[in-house]
Amino acid sequence: IGMVVDNAIVVLENITSHINRGVKVLEASMFAASEVGLSIVASTATTICVFLPLIFVQGASGIMFRQLGGLVTATLLASMFCAMVLTPMLSSKLLRPVPRTKREIEEAEKHKTWRSRLYERTEKWFQTFEASYGWLLGKALKHRYVVILIAAAIAGLSLLAIPFVGTEFTPDQDTGEMSIRFQLPVSTRAEVTAETCKRIVRLLYAKETELMEGKYHGKRIADDEDGNVRSTGIRFQNWRAGSSMFGRGSGSHVGQMDIKFVPKEERPYSTAELGDLILSEMRQWPEFERTFLATSNRLMTMIMGGSNEKPIVVAVLGYNLDTTLGIANHIREMALDIPGVRDPIVTFDNGNRELVINIDREAAAVLGVKVDSIVSSIRTLFYGNEASQFRQGEDEYEIFVQLGERERQSVSDLQNSEITVNGRQIRLDALATISEELGPVRIERNNQERVVYLQMDVYERSSGEVAADLKKAIAENVILPPGVAITYEGQIKEQGKSFSDLTLMLVLGILLVYMVMAAQFESYVEPFIVMFSIPFAFSGAIFALAITDKTLNIMSFIGLIMLVGTVVNNAIVLIDFINILLARKIPVADAIQQAGRQRLRPVLMTTLTTIFGMLPMALSTSTGSELWSPLAIAIIGGLSISTLVTLIFIPTLYYFVRKNRKPEGAVAL
Repeated sequence: IGMVVDNAIVVLENITSHINRGVKVLEASMFAASEVGLSIVASTATTICVFLPLIFVQGASGIMFRQLGGLVTATLLASMFCAMVLTPMLSSKLLRPVPRTKREIEEAEKHKTWRSRLYERTEKWFQTFEASYGWLLGKALKHRYVVILIAAAIAGLSLLAIPFVGTEFTPDQDTGEMSIRFQLPVSTRAEVTAETCKRIVRLLYAKETELMEGKYHGKRIADDEDGNVRSTGIRFQNWRAGSSMFGRGSGSHVGQMDIKFVPKEERPYSTAELGDLILSEMRQWPEFERTFLATSNRLMTMIMGGSNEKPIVVAVLGYNLDTTLGIANHIREMALDIPGVRDPIVTFDNGNRELVINIDREAAAVLGVKVDSIVSSIRTLFYGNEASQFRQGEDEYEIFVQLGERERQSVSDLQNSEITVNGRQIRLDALATISEELGPVRIERNNQERVVYLQMDVYERSSGEVAADLKKAIAENVILPPGVAITYEGQIKEQGKSFSDLTLMLVLGILLVYMVMAAQFESYVEPFIVMFSIPFAFSGAIFALAITDKTLNIMSFIGLIMLVGTVVNNAIVLIDFINILLARKIPVADAIQQAGRQRLRPVLMTTLTTIFGMLPMALSTSTGSELWSPLAIAIIGGLSISTLVTLIFIPTLYYFVRKNRKPEGAVAL
């Protein structure tokens, strides 16, 4: 909203400025609009240059921002059209000339309202502020090196603040959803899993009661017939046994629960608080082999392909599962010592009990027995084989040959059994060795390679910081044997890809902005001066993120990209007006100070409208606000610092570069 009205503000302010100097309303509407028309077109084009490339972004960033790029581009084009055509037309019809004669002034005094008196008072304050700014700008032009040193100090401080800004894919959100997955021993029956689900439901309501009583200082807020505190936050919950764990595999030993809460404004706790209480209790239950609790939104699940992966996923690839499993467990032990890591889990099942039969091919060859005959006989013993059919009337029955249940209860029963091959009875232990082992329930693959996954949650630190420490620990302490490799999956992988795409968009936006300004100013130097607004906008964004304890994620990254096209607009308006004054044969120093004072009002107005437009997004506490607030905070911080730079540093730098430029008929100071 703030960006949409910026063009109209610049045009309208210039029109009223000419009217206040005695120009007729109609002439002021035409001349003032054409005077700033080139800068309006250029500033709109620079903003479009950073939004338009978002249409072509792929992956998760494209899913979230592709429509934003097209929508903002169309809106800004409409805004520019209205500012250049509609605003001057309405100004010529609605604005009134400033009273000049004594009679006009007396008539205006008679019809004064509280609004006009308020305007006069605030106008006096602004004129005082404008005079102070003009004095400060004059001092800055005389002490150019001090201004440059201060600007360098601001940039240096922002570099020091970078370590205090973590990185992650998307910020944590309280969307009122919770998902619980757990895994019991592989042989667990579905009835036992279902009973465990019911037990977790009881735990859920008990912990919610405990949390609410703590929030309300022990006051009971709503009792049921049994005297227990009713749930005020849980809208519904459902559970099922025989689900999947981490999006891979399923079975009767795996349970799943999905809980939906009322909007966070209607409950005194967050889903993260309740989730921590539930997890701390569930970790003490010995029957759980794995647990997983997520409070992230469904959007993340969609972006990650419908999986339930944790923020950090390490994939150990290799053919030998014993080797890769050992490396994954070793990394898990290291991860426990890294601050911010919680619940590292190796997602490899211990496996089911199975009988492994190794056929002695040499013995089979001596006895003249084929391997496939042995396999077929063993299958008949255990699983049965249709030997014939029995017909009685119109009914037909299949006759299966199979060992009796008592004769296939143990490994020794199988070893002592006899198979018939070529009409001879041969004991099975003469042809094969039989052992009982644990076999994997499933073998996962990544790019056709066997893989073991290690997943972990993070807390109190950003996932980017934790992942960086984990990668460093792995590089220093893990020696990979030949044929084994480690890759990083999940949100960390998506974060790296998205940051890479957005960085490319950022660089492309900067180049396009420079090209637009070079075409406007017909110079390579002046656009370069304007571009100095961009790094200081980044400095302001870093300060704002660090102060508010927000992270650099794809939302705040989009905020940085938006700043590239936004912060240069004020500098474009200022430099363009300086050039107009220089064309009127005004000396450089005088042109800079006059342009600064005359463009102070539109610069502040456009900045404040954008900042105020972002404030509700930055301060909102509604459901889903955590996702968008980093974007708004980055823009607010970047605009605040870059505006100071535009008003002081950019004019000073312009004077430093152009001080020897002598307009015809004037002497440069």
